[in-house]
Amino acid sequence: MSKQKLPIRNESQCVWSKINNDTFIISDEGAMFHQLNTVGEVIWNMCTGTCSIKEIADSLCNEFEIEKEAAVKDVVSFLEELSHKGLIHFKEGE
Repeated sequence: MSKQKLPIRNESQCVWSKINNDTFIISDEGAMFHQLNTVGEVIWNMCTGTCSIKEIADSLCNEFEIEKEAAVKDVVSFLEELSHKGLIHFKEGE
């Protein structure tokens, strides 16, 4: 997956809410329910179509003191999972 791809939440396919300190994603038809951990929440919040995978990984490195290679791997893996479930899609970065 290209680090220049820009992930975007599929707002027509899911809803999400932050309750207390937890973020939850529910698919549109209610078939899937996800509770995000802190790292997942940061990634999800950056899926706006303006942040590249590289930028998301950089943010994780700064916030959680994670090594760059591990951050990129985690971001790509999580975004692929969200994409397969139809919760996000990608557009090409410029």
